[in-house]
Amino acid sequence: MSQNPAHQAFARSDRSPFGVWWWTMDRWLLGAVAALLVLGVLMSFAASPAAAARMDLGDPFYFALRQCVFAAAGAAVLLGASLLDDRGVRRAAFFVYLAAILIMAALPFIGHSAKGATRWLELGGFTLQPSEFMKPALIVLVAWMFAEAQKGQGVPGVTIAFVLFGISVALLLIQPDVGQTILISIAFGAAFWMAGVPISWVMGLGVLSISGLASTYFLFPHVASRVDRFINP
Repeated sequence: MSQNPAHQAFARSDRSPFGVWWWTMDRWLLGAVAALLVLGVLMSFAASPAAAARMDLGDPFYFALRQCVFAAAGAAVLLGASLLDDRGVRRAAFFVYLAAILIMAALPFIGHSAKGATRWLELGGFTLQPSEFMKPALIVLVAWMFAEAQKGQGVPGVTIAFVLFGISVALLLIQPDVGQTILISIAFGAAFWMAGVPISWVMGLGVLSISGLASTYFLFPHVASRVDRFINP
């Protein structure tokens, strides 16, 4: 049975940006993200009074209101990004990655330090962590490069992907941020695996990753301290 066109916001023949978006978006995924946003806001209203009282803030819903602002901004960015076509996504990922990498490179000089790490940039009372923007942009770029390498047109996509990954890891370890390094390494490995590379390459990358993770115990005192406390509280 065909659906009644009157029940649809846009006709299937509508090739406008919003029409194409309506028929190509993953509505289940969009609904799940919206549910997470709403749940996060509700939980912030439950937790905000206790946190505000502990920090002697006058407004008990100070953190909840901040969360509302962040949720609205995140929803706007999400919907705007979902309207981009493939080329637009690649271009946006490139500029976001470039901007995030430049800021990460400048963090040792202009960044905000806390608990032995310099990962944040203070802007008008807000703290911004550029590595959070770098992560999704990096995955889009390396997936693009792996796809270009598979076309066999002479583009050194695999080499470029590894260079982008290496730059990101180096800047994360300078902060230092071992957790983020592990996350992007897992994501990079998954993209590498789905690119259809030989299993020997994947195994080699896995051995290298495990060796690098083990070396953090000897290179970073805070990692060694956390591991020691976990083994012997």
